[in-house]
Amino acid sequence: MRAGGGHRRRGRAGAGGDGRAGGGAAARAPPRRARAGRRRAGHAGAAGRRGGPALDRAHQPHGGDARPPHGRRRPRMAGSRHWPRVPLDRAVRDPARAPRAGAAGPRRLRGPGHGSADHAGRPRRAGLPRRVSTVRGAGGGRGSGDARGRAAGGAAAGGRAMSEEPSGKKSKRGIGTRAVHGAHPPRQGPLTTPVVQSSTFVYDSAEQMRRYLHGDPDLAFEFYTRYGNPTLRALEETLATLEGAEAGVVFASGMAAATTGILASLEPGDEVLASASLYGGTTKFVRDFLPRWGMTSRLIAPADLLRLRSVAGPRSRLVVLESPTNPGVEVIDIAEVARQAHAAGMTVMVDNTFATPFLQRPLELGADFVMHSLTKALGGHSDIIGGALVGDRKRMERARDLLKVLGGCFDPHSAFLVLRGIKTLHLRVARQGENALALASFLQGNRKVALVRYPGLPEDPGHETAKRQMSGFGAVVAFVLEGGLPAAERFYDGLALMARAASLGGVETLVSLPVHTSHHGYSDEQLRAAGIDPGMVRVALGVEDAADLVADAEAALATLPEA
Repeated sequence: MRAGGGHRRRGRAGAGGDGRAGGGAAARAPPRRARAGRRRAGHAGAAGRRGGPALDRAHQPHGGDARPPHGRRRPRMAGSRHWPRVPLDRAVRDPARAPRAGAAGPRRLRGPGHGSADHAGRPRRAGLPRRVSTVRGAGGGRGSGDARGRAAGGAAAGGRAMSEEPSGKKSKRGIGTRAVHGAHPPRQGPLTTPVVQSSTFVYDSAEQMRRYLHGDPDLAFEFYTRYGNPTLRALEETLATLEGAEAGVVFASGMAAATTGILASLEPGDEVLASASLYGGTTKFVRDFLPRWGMTSRLIAPADLLRLRSVAGPRSRLVVLESPTNPGVEVIDIAEVARQAHAAGMTVMVDNTFATPFLQRPLELGADFVMHSLTKALGGHSDIIGGALVGDRKRMERARDLLKVLGGCFDPHSAFLVLRGIKTLHLRVARQGENALALASFLQGNRKVALVRYPGLPEDPGHETAKRQMSGFGAVVAFVLEGGLPAAERFYDGLALMARAASLGGVETLVSLPVHTSHHGYSDEQLRAAGIDPGMVRVALGVEDAADLVADAEAALATLPEA
């Protein structure tokens, strides 16, 4: 049958109902009159003509029922009769890895939506650029690239860095493909990962259970969800694939992941060197709780992390950092910190929540294991609480053993939601980065703003480091208003579109005041050590239109007195 309900060819009824015959007269072309009456592909057949049943409106192509009134000529289709063949740029179909240091960068795309940050202060209402910029790999993105393309994350889409698959082989697929398909290619069975909502699992015999408890690899099922669950395993494998790790473990929250990762790396008497610019909850844990259990900690300014060999002590065993930092959006040279830490015999844990594996892969930069808050961009919709660790298999098994005792296991249904969110990670992060650069560029030119921190701005202190180790600049902007905390609170209250809430990484833009959220209760001295001004505002960009977000910020700034 022709598309849209054209004539059927004459043939035997036994030809399967599609009008095709095995040969002879039945295979000949239909009469001239019938051929002339055929519709173009995509149009319904006219009333009274011989042919298949007309498609109802729900099955019509865009435009609904295209049949003309009886007795009139059918309208001519504008343009080509067929869908145009749109060839993809080779770099988009099969993007190359990032060029080596010193190599020429990708060709810049000129015009609206492309080029330098000069255009970012004038965001277009339509949102995303009309063209796709040259694609570059993530997690070690050396070479040049324009600020807008990098901030949008388009530079990272499809990064070709090798990643570990459950089979032990290295994946060559781009990160967007890995985000959609996870650790396995499509196979027979359900397309979507099933939710195994069961606390326990049934065994056939005592012998079978004994084999499981002894780690028999041939038993591909679970024992108890606190120990593991098929849905949780699928998420762990996907996260490991995205980060290029051997294994992963998921937890009930980001803090459960961070604390378990730290405890699994230490013994009584050991010391942690933690960046002073960490998420407030992690800082509180290493500063206030570890000493209760016989471990010590020191908070190190981000700049001092680059001279670890001179600050490390005889019992220093673990370095904990995040980059970009929360909430000040500082960028730390992960490769240099890892090099110095390993020279001093220390392990490196990196919180990669802000960057996501789409923009940065710390394991490729020398980190030993990576922590994520699944609540943020990986979940992507502000509807779950979760965390994860990824790294080498031996280290992850130590973390899992501790998880079994501490009990911070993840929920299978929440794991399903994270798996669903990851499928659009690369699309969301790209849009959020574009919005972040537009907002940062606007704020940079406002007299009521004392300081803007966003690594996508060429003037930002972390810009060059971010270009070396990231393939985009992320979705978070921090800025300080003239007038301190009172001005920040007034701006905060004046917002109409951006939501006043903690967290980040969702599709909605969220605005928070760090002194009231992540660093609430900090003394002035502790705030200074963390690089936080009381008048700081943190904006975690969503996927709305950049023009609307800039307009909302402009209206809120208008409520402040002139500086």
